[in-house]
Amino acid sequence: MDKKILAIFVVAALLAYIFGNFVGGSGCSSTGKVTVSNSESLNPPAITSTTGSAAEKPAQQGIGKIEVTSHSKTTNSIGFYGVVGEVKNNTSKPATYIKVVATFYNAEGTVVGTNFTYVVSDDTLAPSTSLPFEISNAAVDFASYKLDVRT
Repeated sequence: MDKKILAIFVVAALLAYIFGNFVGGSGCSSTGKVTVSNSESLNPPAITSTTGSAAEKPAQQGIGKIEVTSHSKTTNSIGFYGVVGEVKNNTSKPATYIKVVATFYNAEGTVVGTNFTYVVSDDTLAPSTSLPFEISNAAVDFASYKLDVRT
């Protein structure tokens, strides 16, 4: 990997860690339950929240929502921790600019990182279809996390 790209990635991971520790909030449920809430329209900001332990969780499904339908903790080949999952468009309209935001917590419920990814940016996610996502928390392990879907 090019040293310049690696340096940029390390700085971005450090900023995400600092932001999560000094600006982030608390309130994650480490009970392992998954809760989902969402506004019924695609008018911004529509937000779906999913909380749970770092174990794989199937999310509740609903009509009229863009939501996380599955998610689990992962570790990539270079030892970075994160979450992988899938977002489904349960609305009757195509969706664009779907952003998944992750907040990572340690066992005490303190934020240890935040990060996000865009599932769809230039293209659209058609009704009743799903796309995968992956969000990294760099080298910081976590006990639980919260996922927010924003459209």
